[in-house]
Amino acid sequence: MKKLIRAVRYGAVAVASLAALTACSFQAAAPSVPLPQVGALGQVVGSSPPPIANSVGQVQVFGGPTTGTLTLPTNHGAAPSIQLQAVNSPQIGVYVTDSAGMTLYRSAADSTNPPQSTCDSDCAATFPPLVVGPSAKIYTAGVNASSVGYVQRSDGTYQVTINGSPMYYYWQDQQPGQINGQGVADNWSTVSPTGGSAASGRSSGGQSSGGQSSGSGSVDGRPNELTVYEGANFRGEFTELEGGFSNFATVDLNDKITSIANNTGQDMCFWTDANFQGSEVKVPAGVTVAQLSQPFDDKISSEKQC
Repeated sequence: MKKLIRAVRYGAVAVASLAALTACSFQAAAPSVPLPQVGALGQVVGSSPPPIANSVGQVQVFGGPTTGTLTLPTNHGAAPSIQLQAVNSPQIGVYVTDSAGMTLYRSAADSTNPPQSTCDSDCAATFPPLVVGPSAKIYTAGVNASSVGYVQRSDGTYQVTINGSPMYYYWQDQQPGQINGQGVADNWSTVSPTGGSAASGRSSGGQSSGGQSSGSGSVDGRPNELTVYEGANFRGEFTELEGGFSNFATVDLNDKITSIANNTGQDMCFWTDANFQGSEVKVPAGVTVAQLSQPFDDKISSEKQC
């Protein structure tokens, strides 16, 4: 059942907000986390070193993309450094790839609590596990770093997990963007940034009704609109923004934004403090962010066109 919620429209309020821009003083920008679209897949590169968000043993998980170029080992060997990044696809929605754009999968047969892989031997030849070295660095772009970990497999290697779900490749995916493993044996699926199945629960999005917006399930924004969501992966209550706004507290949006769909023709910038202060993240025109990394997730206080 669809839930009726508001769409915030900035009229006179936007004029006051934009007027405040001339007096603001910008602080150094934090790393941007734009997500690639299918057809333009490639490694997301940060503008400054990301913070360590999580440590599992000697493996470090970073709350943002790397500033360098990652080279992955051949034949799905243990990687010294990898990057998990979310990609938006009109076919299945937002799903997770590695830094080369190769699709990652999860198995419905695996346990997530505690994490445990059930795919060995011939199964692992078909769905090779994503494994890292014992002192690996794992970077993230659009994936919550606090949800990333690993599980030790029966052969002693370390398999990457998202919210407890072990991650795999598919042997018939030979190019970035291919999703040939989707639905295999009614068991395998692409992975959402929260570790679930990416293709499940998608809907057609919200519709306008009497100045309100209604929506439920997973949506990735209305055409030509900037839409912000209080849940990850474009879920939960959403608000359409028109114009810049210097303080989200006045419309009960302060520190509530987790995912963003920028379907406008302009780059939009968001700040962690009111009046366009604090750390800054840019969401380019046409880009969707399934889950903001720290320090931005649930910390956004102001927004305007870059």
